[in-house]
Amino acid sequence: QMKETDDPKLNSLERRQLWFRLLIVFSIVASDVICLSVTMPFIPDMIRHRFGISEEWVGTTTGILLGSFSLATFVSGPFIGHFSDIYGRKRMMMLGVATTGLCTALFGMTSTYSVAVLVRLLGGLTNGNVGVAKAFISDMTLDWPSETRSIAFAYFGAAFSFARALSSALGGLTYGIPIQGNPYLLPCLIGAAISVFVMLITWVFLPDEQIIPPSRTTEQQRHKMPDGLSNITPPVTPELVSSRTSDETSSLPSPDDRGMMAGLRLIASDPLLLRLQMIFALNSFCNSITVLYIMLFQTLPIEYFGLGFTSKEAGVSFSYFGAVSVVFQLVFFKSVHRRFGVYRTYLLGTLLACFAVLGMPVASVTYIVGAMEAHTTKVLTWSVLFFFIGVMGVGMMTCLPVLGMMLSNAADPTRQGLTQGASLAVEAFIRAIGPVLGGIVFSFFVNFQMPYVPMVLISLGYLACWRVSSSMSEADRLKVSEPRRIVPGPGSVPALDLANGSDEEIMDITDPSELSYRNKGRLR
Repeated sequence: QMKETDDPKLNSLERRQLWFRLLIVFSIVASDVICLSVTMPFIPDMIRHRFGISEEWVGTTTGILLGSFSLATFVSGPFIGHFSDIYGRKRMMMLGVATTGLCTALFGMTSTYSVAVLVRLLGGLTNGNVGVAKAFISDMTLDWPSETRSIAFAYFGAAFSFARALSSALGGLTYGIPIQGNPYLLPCLIGAAISVFVMLITWVFLPDEQIIPPSRTTEQQRHKMPDGLSNITPPVTPELVSSRTSDETSSLPSPDDRGMMAGLRLIASDPLLLRLQMIFALNSFCNSITVLYIMLFQTLPIEYFGLGFTSKEAGVSFSYFGAVSVVFQLVFFKSVHRRFGVYRTYLLGTLLACFAVLGMPVASVTYIVGAMEAHTTKVLTWSVLFFFIGVMGVGMMTCLPVLGMMLSNAADPTRQGLTQGASLAVEAFIRAIGPVLGGIVFSFFVNFQMPYVPMVLISLGYLACWRVSSSMSEADRLKVSEPRRIVPGPGSVPALDLANGSDEEIMDITDPSELSYRNKGRLR
C-alpha cells in the first residue's frame, strides 16, 4: 500500500516540514493537557485542606471544579473552531496556549473555592485547541492513505497520553514543596512555564497561513482533482457560482453558506455526523467520569472502601496510565489498526474500557481483605490496579484517535474547523456536566460505603457506545473509514484516486448531503 512518503511530489524536505508542523501541534495539545492535569493529583487534598470542604462534599465540589473548564469550552468551542477556519489555526492555538498557561499559574495562587472555579472558567472560554488541532491534522493529512492518516491521529492521542503521564508525575512529585507557604503553587508554575515555551516555539516555527499539503492547490485539494485538470474544470469562485443555475451549483458552497450558523445547520442535517457526535458525546462522558472516579477512588479513605492513597501515590498511578497509553499508541496501534480496520478498532476499544472500569474496584477488595488478614498487601493492590489501569489506557487510547478520525473522514473538508469545534463543544458540555453529576453520584454512594456502584454504571455507558457504533449501516461504515471526497457537480471530469494511483471515478453529487467516497477494497 502506498504511503504518503511515496508521493513523488513531496520531496524529503517537504515531508520533514509536514511532520515537523504536526509535531508542533502535538506539543500544543500536550502543553494544554499538562496545565490541566498537573493539578489532578492534589485537587481533592486542596479542596479538603485549603478550601476547608468536608469529606462528604469533596466528590461534588471536585466534579464542579473540573467541569467548569469544560462548561466554558462548550460555549466557546464552535466560535474558536469557526474563527480558525477564517483567520487560521495558528492564531487561535496560540491564544489558547497563552491563556491556559496564565490560568494555570493563577490557579495555584487561589485561596478560595469560588476563585478557583472562575479561573478554570476563564481558561475554558479562551481555549479550543483540541478541536483546532484536530482540524489542522485533517488539513494536513487529507491526501494520505487511511492507515497513515490514522497514525497521525494516533500520535495526537499519544501526545495527549504522554502529557497526562508527565503532568501526573510533575503534580505528584512537586506537590507539597512550598513556595511562600503554598504547597500547590510549584506544579502550577511548572505547567505555566511549559506553556510559555510551547507558545514561543509555535510563534517562531509554525507558519501563519493555514497549511495544506504542497502537492495540491486549494481548489484541487478541496475537490481532489489531479494536477493538469484545473484547466478543464475551472476553480470554484463566487462569480462562477452566481453564473450557474441552482441545480448546477447545489454541490458547491455558495457565499451565503460559508457562515458559522449555515455550517452548523449543514452539520445538523447530516445523520451520520449526528450519530458520530452522539457517540463522541457518550464516549467523552464516560471518559471524563472514569478519570474522576479513579482519582476519587484512589484517594478515598479505607474506611469508605477506597484505597487511601496519598496524592503522590495517585500521581504515580496516573503517570502509569499515561505511560501505557503512549507505548500502545507508538508501538502497537498501527498493528491493531491494520488488523481490525478503523471501525472494528473503535468497537474493540469500547469493550476494553468497559472491562477495565468493571475490574477497577477489585484493587479495593484485595486491600481490605489483606488488611483483615494482617498481611502486607501493597504489592497485590498495586498489581491489580496496574493491570486494570493498563487495560483502561489501551481502551481509551484505542477509542479517542479512531473516533476523531471517523469524524474527520465524515466531515466536509472545507468546514473541518467548525466541525471539530462543534464536536469539541459537545465534548466540553458533556465533560462539564459529567464530573458534576459523577461527583454527586460518587458522594451519594460513598455515604453507603459503596464506591464501586458508579463504576458499574460507567461500564454500561461504554457498552452503549459499542451498541450505537455496531448498529451503523455498511454504507456509513465505509464513509467513516475514508476521507470525504467532493467534486464540483454534474458534468465534471472523473477524479482520480490519487492515493492509490488508480483511475477510479468519484461520483458526482447534486445534493450537499450526498457524499462520495473512495472504496479501497473490503471494509473491515
